Amino acid sequence: MAHNRWFSQSGNAFTLRIHVQASGKKTECLGYYGDALKIRVATPPVSSKMNLCLVTWLADQFGVRPQQVGLVSGENTQNKVFTITGSKVSPEKLNPA
Repeated sequence: MAHNRWFSQSGNAFTLRIHVQASGKKTECLGYYGDALKIRVATPPVSSKMNLCLVTWLADQFGVRPQQVGLVSGENTQNKVFTITGSKVSPEKLNPA
């Protein structure tokens, strides 16, 4: 079964649903969490630090500048929605093995 409900595409933008877990040794994709992709971040559970870490990590994964990654919702929660604009990398690249 394909787990592609965690992202959608509109034009040159992707919308990603992310469930974040803090305090990991490294930032990495862990798998699926309902309709979201679960990502562990290497920061303490402080919203601003987790958000910055996710923006930086997503920009690196998608080959874009951090300014091209936007937090749409979930600033202070574990469930977040991000947009990525201008990437030629498919979100499926993040799918866990």
